[in-house]
Amino acid sequence: VEQSEEKLQNLPKVITTKCGPNTVHIEKNKCDINVSSLPGKYTPSHYSHTGKNDVTDNICGDEYDLNPHVNKDFKCYVCNKSFAHDYCLKKHARIHSKRKTFNCTLCSKSFSRKYNYNAHLYTHTDEKPFKCNICSKLFARKDNLNMHLRLHYNEKPFNCSFCNKAFVQKRTLNIHLGIHGNEKPFKCIVCHKSFLQKGTLTRHMDIHSTDKPFCCPLCSKLFARKETLHTHIRSHGNDKIYNCSVCNKSFNRKNNLNKHLLLHSNEKPFKCSICDKTFARKDKLDTHLLVHSDDKPFNCSICNKSFLRKDNLNTHLIVHSNEKPFVCDLCNKSFARKDKLKAHLRTHSNERAMTLTEKIAYLMDHEGYKSIEVNNERKGLAT
Repeated sequence: VEQSEEKLQNLPKVITTKCGPNTVHIEKNKCDINVSSLPGKYTPSHYSHTGKNDVTDNICGDEYDLNPHVNKDFKCYVCNKSFAHDYCLKKHARIHSKRKTFNCTLCSKSFSRKYNYNAHLYTHTDEKPFKCNICSKLFARKDNLNMHLRLHYNEKPFNCSFCNKAFVQKRTLNIHLGIHGNEKPFKCIVCHKSFLQKGTLTRHMDIHSTDKPFCCPLCSKLFARKETLHTHIRSHGNDKIYNCSVCNKSFNRKNNLNKHLLLHSNEKPFKCSICDKTFARKDKLDTHLLVHSDDKPFNCSICNKSFLRKDNLNTHLIVHSNEKPFVCDLCNKSFARKDKLKAHLRTHSNERAMTLTEKIAYLMDHEGYKSIEVNNERKGLAT
């Protein structure tokens, strides 16, 4: 038995695959290891050795690499997780260490692993060497390509243990799990808002940051992080490749399309624990919850008026400026807010109605419509 165990420990690492009852092993070379003679903890009675340095489970059809399944002698003293190899333990130990020896000289971000550091460097370039052979989309990192391929093959390996919903990414599963629980371990030290994920908290902190070194070359808007700037720049482009199959609306980001699709469904999984109102999106629930509190974190520096949301504050700030970007096409009167312009337009209804051409021009300029189909000029329009 000891001799057999030693041989097992010295077996080379092999890539495991999954096989079923109809699988045929091409080459079953004779192996001098008598697997059945090993202790029960190594080989349950229903295992058989195929002669390929692996063990096949005759019941479930799964094929296992012998090395990791025979011994896990390397144990993490922090979380007690066990590993078959010392290098796996060393790799894992970096998770518990705050030492990040690989520093990016472009954005000062630090990494504990060189692989992650090298992958990060691609974000500072336009180089995307990994190409999808199905849709030709390019990626800076191979793992992002692999994740993208799951979309084409409809692979969703991460399953929710509560509702059996499946996801392409583990990160998406973790976000989804927030529906089933209220635990939000990552808390903002400024406004005390809590988040499910550390990355979400990091992005949230940009709101409170006054250091915004990244400037948009198109509109001069400032950002605290370069990746946020890149996301913003896409909003200036007309490249909207993600189309809604229901209403044909287009988006330049897939997550925006996913959020939009919820509008066409009756699914509203996010429920307010105070008034039982339901929402299709979590961010809408978070915004709604502010209604039940006296917390208005966004303050006007001029008149000290407080607001629940930052966009409401931004709208309010226009009142204190002389900027009036919304102009009436009929009398050239200007307004600081769009709703004020709409109210003003109603005053022209007794003077004369807008022609079809004027109506289309106005909607395209102010409402962002891509196209308007008019079957009857008289319908809904005054002559």
